[in-house]
Amino acid sequence: MPLALKPDFKINSNDLIMNARIPTMIVAMVLLACTGCSKDWLDAKPEASIAVPSDLEDFQALLDNPNIHQYPGLGEAGSDNYYVDQSVISSLGQYGLDFYLWSKNGWSYPTLYEWEFPYQGILVSNLVLEGLAKKGVKELNPGKWNEVAGNAYFFRALAYAGLIEQFANVYNAATADTDQGVPLRLSSNINEQQGRVSIQTVYNQIIADLGQSAGLLPATARYRTRPVRTAAYGLLSRVYLSIDQYDSARKYSQLALSLYDQLLDFNTLTYNDQFSLPQYYDNPEVIFYTPMLTAPTLYQYAATVDSSLYKSYDANDLRKLHFFRDNGGRIVWAGSYSGNVSQLFGGIAASELYLILAEVYARKGETTPALELLNKLLVKRFSAAHFVPATAASAAEALQVILQERRKETAFRGLRWADLRRFSKQPASAVTVKRFANNETVVLAPGDKKYAWIIPPSEVLASGIPQNPR
Repeated sequence: MPLALKPDFKINSNDLIMNARIPTMIVAMVLLACTGCSKDWLDAKPEASIAVPSDLEDFQALLDNPNIHQYPGLGEAGSDNYYVDQSVISSLGQYGLDFYLWSKNGWSYPTLYEWEFPYQGILVSNLVLEGLAKKGVKELNPGKWNEVAGNAYFFRALAYAGLIEQFANVYNAATADTDQGVPLRLSSNINEQQGRVSIQTVYNQIIADLGQSAGLLPATARYRTRPVRTAAYGLLSRVYLSIDQYDSARKYSQLALSLYDQLLDFNTLTYNDQFSLPQYYDNPEVIFYTPMLTAPTLYQYAATVDSSLYKSYDANDLRKLHFFRDNGGRIVWAGSYSGNVSQLFGGIAASELYLILAEVYARKGETTPALELLNKLLVKRFSAAHFVPATAASAAEALQVILQERRKETAFRGLRWADLRRFSKQPASAVTVKRFANNETVVLAPGDKKYAWIIPPSEVLASGIPQNPR
């Protein structure tokens, strides 16, 4: 039975906290705890007058803060889905160039939201989990207790998934136990200094948290900005795909789709000059919504869609009509789920799960189910009068078709970066990305150190953790 995901009222895309009760004392506490990673922040001591949240509604309110759960956008900024024209480069400033050129010389600004916000979210999740442990299930509503705990585990996993994908080297099973990941913070004690743990340790924690989350979360939720069990399974399938563990990616994408498999039929859409996709609360395939932190290079005034990506859409592919707009001779992205073209989607949709499962089937040599899944998606994307099912003579050919469709379907969702990272280990799929700026060509080649973004200087200075090399 489909999940009851549609909320009972609409909300403004800039105000994602729905019915959240956050007392002033709690806001003060969180702001004190979440002021950054500077030495002053590490040395800060909570004031005695600031109360700690103590009931389930308070804990849920903390977790409903959308700012701390935005998916980091460095990956999309570093992907090959777009370019910045030379005429616009000068308007970006050095900070914008840092995003565009993979922070090749470090960051011109000491802090970075793509690092700060995930760790603030992790801090809140830790605070909630510790508070719940002290209260105990028997003293509270068990169902609500499970839901709040499931939210906390999910959001902590989501934050670490974004951090490890953007600030650590590409996953290599042979070296993951020794390659440096990111600091793993499992306590709300902000005075505990944490060094970088191994990449494998971080992934183990992500998987463990999502396992806990899936066992606690409800099957349905009132708001799509709160995760459900399907979202936990979906994120597990994404994580396992990113580290090439295909059997597990298949298992969890199947579990997710068994609970929810709805797709948006693009034949039902009406073209709009700005954007024509329904917002997330009316989009049947959105399982979990969170916005993505959007780099300045990705705003419409700067980002021109890569011409090879745009040309890859068939004339009868309705995504070409609804995902893009002609902005004064420049093709720009308009496939927003938020009603705001500058707010990219960082959540989980059923379309992604179809493509994960189809890819795994193809990689396992199972051509027929791979193409069946792909065509269930494509029939909702092409003009009904002109749809022709995708075919392939072999599993290898099917895989190439599926990967091409994955890029077209999930453009500007932050997933292309994860794909570039994993493809960099596969010669047949590896991509070399080139950027041109100020008479300079900068290259992101397979195996490049720039796949691990520079950690903000303020964090390195405060904690003494090693910086990613260039």
